[in-house]
Amino acid sequence: MKASLQLALGIALFTAVACRAADPPANNAPATKAPPAKKTPPTPFAPRLEGFAERMGKPVPRDAQGRIVVNDGYHDDAMVAKLLAAFAHDYPRIAQLETLGTTWRERPILALRITSRCRPRGDKPALLFVGAHHGSELLSTEFVLDIVEQLATGYESDPTVRRWVDEYVIWCVPLANPDGCHAFFHETGTGRKNGRDTNANGRVDPRDGVDLNRNYPFRWHSLGEKGSNSDPAHSWYRGPAPASEPETQAMMRLADRERFVMLITFHTASTKILVPYTIDGVRNPEPSAAWIVGEKMASLAESRRPDRTYKAVRNIYSVDGVDQDWHYWRHGTLAYLWEGPRTNPPFATERDPMVAGARPGWRYLLERLAAGPTLSGHVVDARTGEPLEAAVSLAEIKTFENEVHASHPRTGRFDRVLPAEGTYHLHVTRAGYAPKMLEVSIGQQWKTVRVELEPEGE
Repeated sequence: MKASLQLALGIALFTAVACRAADPPANNAPATKAPPAKKTPPTPFAPRLEGFAERMGKPVPRDAQGRIVVNDGYHDDAMVAKLLAAFAHDYPRIAQLETLGTTWRERPILALRITSRCRPRGDKPALLFVGAHHGSELLSTEFVLDIVEQLATGYESDPTVRRWVDEYVIWCVPLANPDGCHAFFHETGTGRKNGRDTNANGRVDPRDGVDLNRNYPFRWHSLGEKGSNSDPAHSWYRGPAPASEPETQAMMRLADRERFVMLITFHTASTKILVPYTIDGVRNPEPSAAWIVGEKMASLAESRRPDRTYKAVRNIYSVDGVDQDWHYWRHGTLAYLWEGPRTNPPFATERDPMVAGARPGWRYLLERLAAGPTLSGHVVDARTGEPLEAAVSLAEIKTFENEVHASHPRTGRFDRVLPAEGTYHLHVTRAGYAPKMLEVSIGQQWKTVRVELEPEGE
């Protein structure tokens, strides 16, 4: 009884105190507010990364057989450059290093082109794997470095890899944003954005830079402040104009030159594969090969997280100015944004499982092109046999965003991954030439046709 009385008194006292705390202050006195929590300023990542200082400045690591090691720890921009140069040196028959451009801070944007010389490079379909548009998303770089390693080392031992490298031109850009990566490791501790000095104070500040994956020209700034931002200090700052940034321009030049059939741009960490178009209100082609391929890719990949599996989605939230939508609109590229399972997880325990889990997905993308149904062809002048750039469309696939997909101006080549087997009506047009339509029946195969256009008036 005594214990019950004490408990009741305790509850009453607690209730009275809680009610008084909720009451407005007497005599309209201002409420006392707790001081705002101090935000911990970001600090460079390198000093916090065990063993990183010992790895800096050292040659590329190698195993007992002399093979390049890529899973020795997270890599800053200098380490990525050394690795790519080493692969080009060790595998000269299939790997060539190319500088695509330079950043605001004069760092090279590096690509490794992987293909054999069994056929002319200009007459092969091109694919692209790119990481770290956001320079602080280190796992995205690791995905691409793993692809480089798998292709380079597998060429002699894996018949499937050999076939891919013989039949395709595979471009790997592990670090699209070297300035952001450098700032994250060594300067500000931030690095999502690039190295533009947006406040013009002559130094690298944590809020400087442009979000490169808000800077591509397709529907740039079309959503207002939703998904991208006009404030230069904002994490989603889209830049002063579409394609204003040297990194964006470098990737666009490469795409216009190569006309990629498929690509994956790696990010972190939603464990999703985004299928274009990702902007709300933009209408996808019907039927959509991108969705069919994307859903299969997601079903094969393994996140290696117990609480998440990969899923193909339109978007996480609607964003304008992203690279994958521009590639899809500009060249018909099946362009996917791959969100890995975590951002910069513990390297020793999670890096290898997560990059290995992605392999079935990106390997399927490479295999799907050859397995079909895929339609490729060459458009040429019927009189001279010279290659022509011409608009190429399929009557059975409807488009709604004024897309014009053309054959390559240098080779006349086009490649279209199809949604299903069947009969398609191929329409090819070019100013000064009579239009041409071909009926093509295609099964589970990679079929190639030749389209000869007759000059008008001859």
